[in-house]
Amino acid sequence: MGARVARILRNFNLENRVHREISREKPLSAPRHPVNTATPASMPNADPISGKNEPLLSLLQSVYVESTDPAAAAQVRKLIAS
Repeated sequence: MGARVARILRNFNLENRVHREISREKPLSAPRHPVNTATPASMPNADPISGKNEPLLSLLQSVYVESTDPAAAAQVRKLIAS
């Protein structure tokens, strides 16, 4: 019985509601910004095709990071002590 009442309420004035929704003005999309294909002055050596920046690449190659994991070192000590 509850499904019948729900169906009646759901279908009440359905056609008028559909026409009202269809005729409602649709929101406009945001305007598109022009694409700037020129290379910025801050990156004069940047290669726009490959995306490489030579000065930054040379700085990155000069960095060396050495990392140790404290948990792994503790496990090694336990194995050696056993």
